[in-house]
Amino acid sequence: MNEDDTPVKHSEAGTGVLLCLSVLILTVVIVFVHAFKHVQSKADADSLKPKTLTKAPRVEDAKLDTSWRIAEPLPGKPHKSHFRERPSQYYNPLRASCQVEAAGKIARRITIPKGGYAIEFDGRQGPTFSSIGLMILSADGKHLAYEVEIGNGEAVVVDGRQGPVFASVGWDRWFGHQRELVVFSPDGNRYAYAAEVGGKSFAVIDGMPDFTFHWVRGLKFSPDGNRIGYIGCIKGPPALDVIMRPEYPVVDGVVYPGGDIILDFAFSPDSSRFAYIAGKGVRGAEGPFAGTPFICIDGKVAHVHSEHHSQSHFYWSPELHFIDDNTLTYKLDIGDITREFMLSRIPPGEQIQSE
Repeated sequence: MNEDDTPVKHSEAGTGVLLCLSVLILTVVIVFVHAFKHVQSKADADSLKPKTLTKAPRVEDAKLDTSWRIAEPLPGKPHKSHFRERPSQYYNPLRASCQVEAAGKIARRITIPKGGYAIEFDGRQGPTFSSIGLMILSADGKHLAYEVEIGNGEAVVVDGRQGPVFASVGWDRWFGHQRELVVFSPDGNRYAYAAEVGGKSFAVIDGMPDFTFHWVRGLKFSPDGNRIGYIGCIKGPPALDVIMRPEYPVVDGVVYPGGDIILDFAFSPDSSRFAYIAGKGVRGAEGPFAGTPFICIDGKVAHVHSEHHSQSHFYWSPELHFIDDNTLTYKLDIGDITREFMLSRIPPGEQIQSE
């Protein structure tokens, strides 16, 4: 044997060992990556499942907020009907048209010659789907959302990106009406819609499902777009009227004290506060609702209209709104008269601390 061949053989052996080690390390890395992807995909799938609500507080058990006082009601006006519906909130067949427009921007549904449909918006054509339903543009015309069918389910496409597939989307089960497909925040950067799976409804906020309810309605963003609230109904016992079931306001993922119905919901101009009216002891279906109205601010009871329990009638919207961050007004039908009330925050120096 030539002594000069020994270093070459050692070098070849060393190269073989390094190659085996490299293959082993690469195999371990591939296995780890696949395992991580499996765990991650499971985590992503779990994150798309609606959260289960285990317990919900009642308005009669809510804390009192004594930092608000009610003014004398303004002069009343006779009302012609208890049905003060807002037609713009209900299903509009024009929303299912082939074109929508906002702020000078136009989105059109077009037919693809080879089959299917697509949306043409801002000079670009979106992906092709077998069916495209309702469309909606944000107020500034910069963001587009529309409903598509995926197999036996439905999904919402926002700015060209398809969301999760559910049994149905954009369906507000309050009285079986369909309202807006998607609610955009004032700046258009966030969105929310109602969806349903297995007979359960839930809000989908920025693509992520929230709590499951019997139905959800009234999705609303705060003026600054950072907060979102909606109303969820929990299916009550059979003794309750089919329409009147316990409802609860949900704000930023927190369920607040509710009642037999939530009549209205509003954010303050600076988005720091929210208010709603919860009715207790309410019964009714297609007519006026009678009961005790609880005026709630930030989840606490600011005033109870117990004096009008037997004669208060209110339907759908008592036109609750903040005049400013420390003053809000609302209307109630007392007998045959509609009266407007005002709640104002007491200056800190005059406030009495509640227990």
